[in-house]
Parts: sequence; structure tokens; C-alpha cells
Amino acid sequence: MTTTIAAPRPGSWFAHPAVILTGMDEHGVHVDLGGDVDGDGRSDVLLSDYWNDVAWLVSSADLVQLAGSEVDISDVADVTFADPDRNFGGGVALGDVDGDGRADALLKTGTDPMPLDEPTAALYLATTLDVLDDALVADATTLVHAEVARTPMHAQVGLPDVDGDGRGDLLIRSEDLEVSPSRHLLAAVVPGGPWPATLDLGQQVLLTGLRASLGELSEVGDLDGDGRDEVAYTTYSTDDSAVYVFRGSALTSDRDLENADWTLFSPHPSTAVAVTAAGDVDGDGLGDLLIGAPQQDDQRGLVYLLMGADLPDGGTGEVPDLAYAWFDQPDHNQCGRTVASAGDLDGDGLDDILYAAGQGHVWIAYGADVTPGANTVGLSIVGERWTDSMAGGGDIDGDGIPDLVIGGFGKQSSYIYLSGS
Repeated sequence: MTTTIAAPRPGSWFAHPAVILTGMDEHGVHVDLGGDVDGDGRSDVLLSDYWNDVAWLVSSADLVQLAGSEVDISDVADVTFADPDRNFGGGVALGDVDGDGRADALLKTGTDPMPLDEPTAALYLATTLDVLDDALVADATTLVHAEVARTPMHAQVGLPDVDGDGRGDLLIRSEDLEVSPSRHLLAAVVPGGPWPATLDLGQQVLLTGLRASLGELSEVGDLDGDGRDEVAYTTYSTDDSAVYVFRGSALTSDRDLENADWTLFSPHPSTAVAVTAAGDVDGDGLGDLLIGAPQQDDQRGLVYLLMGADLPDGGTGEVPDLAYAWFDQPDHNQCGRTVASAGDLDGDGLDDILYAAGQGHVWIAYGADVTPGANTVGLSIVGERWTDSMAGGGDIDGDGIPDLVIGGFGKQSSYIYLSGS
């Protein structure tokens, strides 16, 4: 097997975090760095903590001022999302849904288990967030309901642009606890806001047949170059490990896993766990795909990089056969537990990627170092314990270079890496 060693890059800003945000649980932290909420031209950060049922919005201006500090997140959050009757500890997403140039916030909400009349997600426009310090579920601009009983743990949200209008669309997954033991999963895509104060998820474009109780719903970028984002769902049960990808252009009516546009099978059960957009790693103008398989090879784990141009014309294929390159770390377990696009960290026009292992180690793999048919060893950021969520691509400090947020790193903290520090 050919191995490519990552070339060193100038600067060492990623050697130490610029800001350490404390005061959250060790596990269950979700993060997003997907947009500018306050309109200052820099990316803000949205984080949630499942075990403490709370989320926070922290402005880029505050994070830049805090460079070199360790601080309790409750002391610096611009908005704290906490509700005595419901929780905010699930998935979070930032994106501009109304086309005003400012990012809006979508948060998973609920109780565990949830009655049928509870909202499953809450959307807050940036103009709503302007006047909030402490946000309740009832303060949301739009509350999204689903006619199933569901838990927030197995629910993701996202804001892909599936219809190509330049605005984020709602992507929400819920879970039905009443169909046991397999559990019925429901996902919906809701394009074309503005939306009313209350939105019925069941009346939107549904993704059905989500058979496995374990799986992930993700926005994966524009893989086919038509200006619309694709959506993927992974299954990783003992019987079925695959990635199902739906073209954004086809999400105009209900879709089922059996008629996904691309079905990418894993030859190893319980391995295809994490899937996300890789950005454009090879510079061909098409989005690429990252698939993490942390259970593969006796839980040593592996990360696959698939190029958008290589997705099969026939719609089906095996992940290892389609992989352009792969990444592993033989000295660490569960490599690929979390994967993310880092954006273009070194300014060469190629997007770079992040991948993590179970012990809390995170690696950066630069696009220019990725070699076809080879294992690329990335540059290491050493952390502690589990890494549950990572985000890159947003520019917090305004220097034109993407910054990074690593959540659930251990020590009840999340880590902010500023490229200009």
C-alpha cells in the first residue's frame, strides 16, 4: 500500500487552540461554523451539549478578543438556548435561509421521549437572534412539528441548498419510538422559505425507508455540479452498511432508500458511520465525499475520500472500489469516527479535510498531499478523549483563511483554532 506523508506548511496556528470553551459535558457536543449571524463579515459559532440540554451562539468578535484564553462558554455566549421544558442538545446548523446575507440558526429540540405535540426543531432568523440573550423554544421564528414520537439523540438537522436558489433549506431527521425494535426513521427536506410560524414536517418532501436504528443524515455538498446540494443517509447495522445519496435536483417529491440516486455499499457490516462533504479536494469544480468507517479492520478504522466525478453512472458501487484515496492511523482506534471539510487552509485552491480517531486525535490532510490510490498521513492535532463533532471552512478572525472548531474534545471543552493566531 502506498503512503503519502503530509508536507509541512508554514505557520503553526493549529499547534495550540486559540480559545478553549469550557463548561460543557465531555460528550455529545455538536458544533457548526456555517455562517455570519451578526453581519460583521466573519463566521460565528453554534454549539450544543446533548447531556446538558443546552446550546450557545458565540460571536466571532468575542472569540477573537478571547484569543489565548480558556473561558466558560456561559460567560461569553451571545445567545444561550435553554428551556426548562424542552432541550436544545441535539444537532445544530447555521445557514442563510432568507437571503439577507446573514446566517440563521436551526436547532434540534424536544424531550426524551417526546409527545406528539412537541416541536422537533426550531428555526431562528438572524433578526430574531438580534434581540435574544436567552432563547426558549417558543421564541423561534418557525417551529417544526413531526407526527411521530421521537428522541433528540437520533436526530440531525442541516441547511443545504437543495433547490439552487442560494438559500439554505431545512433538513431534519426524527425517530419513531413506537415501531420497535427496528424504529421508524423519518427525514424531510423543506425547500423554499419563508416558512410559517408552525411547519408540519409530514407535509414536506420525505425520505423514507430509513431502516436502521443507527445511521446519519448529512448534507454533502454539490457532487454533480448542478448548483444544488445533495443529501446522504448512512446505515451501519450488522446487516446493512451503505451510504445512500439523493441528488438535490430530485428532492422535489418523496424518495425512498431503494431509489436513491447513488447507493455506495460497504463490504464490512457496521462500518459506514460518518459521511460529509469534503469540499473540492481535487479542484475540478465538483464536491467530493468523505466516508468514515471507524469499525472497520477490528475497529482500527478507515476514512475514504470519493471524488464527485467518480460516482457511478449506474448508481451503485462499493466504497473501497470507488475511493480516490484513504486515510488511516495504525496506532489509533476508530479512525473516521468524525470527519469534516476544513476548507482551503493553505490557500492553494484545494480544500483540505479533517478526520478524527476515538482517542481524541484529529488530523489535517491537505488536498495537495492526497495521492490517488494511496493512504495520506495527515498532520496531527493532539487532543484528549472523544471527538464528537468538528467544523471548518468558516473564517472567524477575518483573515481570509478558514478556522476550525473541535467539539467534545474532553475536559468538558471545545477548542477554537484561529488561523491568524
